[in-house]
Amino acid sequence: MVRDKSKTPCRFFAAGNCKYADKCRYLHNAQISDDVPSDSPPPCRFFAKGYCRNGDSCRFLHNGRLGSARPEPPKPKNSSEPPKPKPRPPRASVRPSGRRYRPRSQSPAPSKSFRPAVMKVLSVSPLRVAPLVRSTNRNAKKRKPKAVVVTSEVELAKGDLVEVTRGKKVSGLVAASEDPRAEMWQLVVDNGLLHTFPEDVDREVAGFVKDGLMADKLTDMREKAFVTIDNDDSMDLDQAMFIEPGPNGGFVVWYALADGAYFVRPGSALFIEALARNGSSYYLPGLCVPMLPRKLSEDLCSLNEDVDRRALVLKHRLDATGVCKETTVHRALIHSRAKLSYRTVQEHYDSGQNKYKGAEFEETLALLRTVGNLRRAMGKARGVVEYSRHRERLFIDPETQLLNSVEEHGYKSELYNEQISLLCNSEGAKILVAGVTDPEGAKFVQGIFRSQEAPSEQKREELRSFFAELAALHSLELEVWGWSEEEHLGDYLRRLHRLVDGTPNTPGLNDPLLDAILRAIDRQAMMCNLRAIFGEDPLPHHSLRVDSYARLSSPMRELIGCFTHKELLQWCRREEGSEQEERLDEAIRDALLQAGLRAKRIQRSLGGAVFGKMLDSFWVSQLHLDINDREEYHGAVLGMDVSGFRGKPPRVYVQVLDPFFEIKIALEDLNQALNARRPSQKDQRWAYRVHEHVGRSALQLVPEMPNGIRVETENAIGVGSAVKVWLLDRKVYVNRPHLNHWIFAMDVVSTETGVPAEQ
Repeated sequence: MVRDKSKTPCRFFAAGNCKYADKCRYLHNAQISDDVPSDSPPPCRFFAKGYCRNGDSCRFLHNGRLGSARPEPPKPKNSSEPPKPKPRPPRASVRPSGRRYRPRSQSPAPSKSFRPAVMKVLSVSPLRVAPLVRSTNRNAKKRKPKAVVVTSEVELAKGDLVEVTRGKKVSGLVAASEDPRAEMWQLVVDNGLLHTFPEDVDREVAGFVKDGLMADKLTDMREKAFVTIDNDDSMDLDQAMFIEPGPNGGFVVWYALADGAYFVRPGSALFIEALARNGSSYYLPGLCVPMLPRKLSEDLCSLNEDVDRRALVLKHRLDATGVCKETTVHRALIHSRAKLSYRTVQEHYDSGQNKYKGAEFEETLALLRTVGNLRRAMGKARGVVEYSRHRERLFIDPETQLLNSVEEHGYKSELYNEQISLLCNSEGAKILVAGVTDPEGAKFVQGIFRSQEAPSEQKREELRSFFAELAALHSLELEVWGWSEEEHLGDYLRRLHRLVDGTPNTPGLNDPLLDAILRAIDRQAMMCNLRAIFGEDPLPHHSLRVDSYARLSSPMRELIGCFTHKELLQWCRREEGSEQEERLDEAIRDALLQAGLRAKRIQRSLGGAVFGKMLDSFWVSQLHLDINDREEYHGAVLGMDVSGFRGKPPRVYVQVLDPFFEIKIALEDLNQALNARRPSQKDQRWAYRVHEHVGRSALQLVPEMPNGIRVETENAIGVGSAVKVWLLDRKVYVNRPHLNHWIFAMDVVSTETGVPAEQ
């Protein structure tokens, strides 16, 4: 049956926006009653949508009548009152893919005081500059920055980055046009980070410089030979230590922390600016975006050598086994004797403790190793797992001026120093827990703790079965490479590392294939853990095996540390504030927890962007070469994801060893590229697919011949396989042309000859 359109009311006319007017095939004025004159106004389009605010006074038609209000909804049965409207849920945004998400919390508004700007030189004569803008904006068109003419006393070139202050004057050169740090500054802008400080912050810092340290109320500890131990290039020194023998064979550890709570006070310009930076410093190769001005973080607040500094000192009294018996908190004045690094301290240990022989801090370094080993033994007894300390370090190569990546091995001195930091944070957390759980202290102590949930038993069983299947895949002895239920995970990993890497007294196997398998085992064991988070409740930390844990040791890099210092001192002195101050502290605590989440997200984004820049500079030179002439790099397969986690295509994670970085090989891209430019059968470079006959489908891949014939599984690639990778192609996204998607291929390495296997 065909509907007569001439009798069907036009819904667009009822809404007041029918573009066909008299030529419309549907009926107009269908709802207008007979008592309304023909020259009546059009229907109310707001009433048609259900929300005309004028009601009876509206001059447009409501249901064919002038100003008739919207009819009331029918009342429910057995009720004299209309039903209450349901509360509307908070509005959620819609992604382009159609998925809905809750909007993330935004950073607090920064100070409106004038702040210098980092600008890019557009021309030299006249000297015109423009502010840096985000290199990409998915939701809006890119705007051209407005150029301004400035004056400068230094010679500049086009493309240089400069800092411009009041009066349109250039105060200094930030990065030359050819300097790789210029790209790092662009990443800072892309992530919306504040990179200069406003004038009100500078005035507060100048006030601290003028007033000095206000040391009259501090405990004088300058006679103790404190020393700092950090990285070689560290400028913001948060911690210093002094260790001396205690009674009955015990130890007394004096751990000094930069007094951030004194300088960064809630409500001050420094605190507001630090919170606007999400309460964190950000680190990139050759560049640091500090949370605090450098005059504070690298000078007045930093525990530099040969100067007096304010510090929050935690005194730990340990027994002969390393167990902490008592912890007290002091605000003191200290004088650091030297700035050491993990490298130089390790050289001191390796040289028979002769490097710093006769120095004031010689005893501290000797006791540091003793206490560090005692605390490590205690951790192992609790079940703490010490993972392999191989890490990736991105840096700017001074010779090539390009981003590069190397593998770094942690020093034993770093382990010892870490144990003192963990001692401070765990014992400080106990003091905060006492304040939070105390009936009186809970009224004015707002603690921030770091916790981590334990992995489920199902995850542990999956990891155990994964290790067993990995041993079977590579034809290894299950008694050696399997993880039994009676063995602790830390003991299992240490046993394998002693077998492959060796010990000071026993040489290792020195087999690259076993090294690849061990790297995969370390990676899978670490991935089994859940992420640690900040919270207001003192919950256990699984990896450290402690009941509570707080972050006290980084007050110049994390605003949470400054706030925790303040609350710790407030509880130790029993300083109860007013009700208004306590409400403010509670609001600050909640804001810091949100800021910590944003800071972690930004740091991950920065790390990924820097890694992308490194890949671009490393691989772009090989694009012009023939596919068979491109250089191959050794690596190890760390894991596979063939289930398409979060909608992503199946991928293989490969750790390239020299240079040291991890790449993701998408099977879809690999197969597409090889099908588009199929190499000859003699070349033996094939695509791969998942081997469905393995117990865990994400454990092994098998190659396919160009004609689709599968080869024997001895030549397959699995987790723990030693492989060679090379560049296959590059994909550039149309809507994100600044990002390169690199496509790689791989070959298995022979288990006997160390060359690609004959297939």
